[in-house]
Amino acid sequence: MSLWSGYSTRTCSIGSNTFQENVNLVGFFDEDEITADKLAAKYPSLRKFESLKKLFSEAEVHACFVHALDHDVPRYARKIMDLYPSLQGLFLEKPGAAMPSDLFQLEKDLAKFPNLVVEFGWEMHYCEVMDYTRQLVNSGTLGDITLAHFHGGTPVGGALEKWQCLDSTLGGFVYTDGSHTFEQVVDLFGLPNRVVASVRKLPLGKEQFNCVCIIDDLFGEEKYDSVPTRVGSVKWEDIGSVILEYSDKNITLDFTCWEAKEWCADWTTDIYGTNGILHTFLNPPKANLYLRETRNGFEKGESSMKTMLPENQSNWVYYFEKQIQVFFERCLGKKQTEKCDMEAEVTLMKLLEAVFASVEKGGFVEIRN
Repeated sequence: MSLWSGYSTRTCSIGSNTFQENVNLVGFFDEDEITADKLAAKYPSLRKFESLKKLFSEAEVHACFVHALDHDVPRYARKIMDLYPSLQGLFLEKPGAAMPSDLFQLEKDLAKFPNLVVEFGWEMHYCEVMDYTRQLVNSGTLGDITLAHFHGGTPVGGALEKWQCLDSTLGGFVYTDGSHTFEQVVDLFGLPNRVVASVRKLPLGKEQFNCVCIIDDLFGEEKYDSVPTRVGSVKWEDIGSVILEYSDKNITLDFTCWEAKEWCADWTTDIYGTNGILHTFLNPPKANLYLRETRNGFEKGESSMKTMLPENQSNWVYYFEKQIQVFFERCLGKKQTEKCDMEAEVTLMKLLEAVFASVEKGGFVEIRN
């Protein structure tokens, strides 16, 4: 687990990159000594604290970032607040817990600190495609939406990474990375009435091939075409398919951990309304819109979203930076239209809990809001 603590004073750099204007990184703590030493060697300007207690007793801290394995996130969040109840902000790594029940308990525990700003690391919530999609959906520009389809997954090799293969988590990549896609759904449409899902492991494939990319070490470089694998070799599931029933629409989701492209390159959304149809790619960002009639400033006919960067260029870094900025502004008391707070996280976990309950049951599971 790595805990990074910062407070508002001045600009601080990590390596050659400015972290955030007017924010100083105080230092970090990691309970694994080998990891802590490697972090200290990589970032020599940052102080390595020997314990959480020393971190909070020897430095003025306003906000903390917890980047840990899923099962450790709630434990450290509680420990931090016990040591430093006046903390202003807590940024927690996604999906936030190994099990939804752990997250629900964490919500109750952190409710003791009503002024605490909590943000979960769903950086894709802040991508430009989602901003565009929210505007169209929330404004009613697409008309009555009857059907939507979402696709997510990992490139070949992504589900082999150690943080996707933990014994403690509810599922494999559908839970840990597919939850990005579920987050998009509940952000746009809220919780469905009921869910049915198939999340399963495939038989071992005949063909052996190299990974598209894999990071098998916290400090290692991303590897390309150097690690052989085959379908069915991952610890947990290979694929997943989900149907969400709402009173006025159906939404389908599908996932595979065997995509031939890079991360997010084929994460798509298709939304069908009575006045329009929207097709998007998450990153590099791309969105194509068709409208029958002009509505809310969007012209009828075919159009596409204007991107911040040249076409087909990834804007990945911006999404992380935007979320960090939103988090600090929330800590300073500024209201934000978009946020990945505890309320949103609980909603997401209710859906994930129902999805895997459906897998176990083999049929529809109702969700009670």
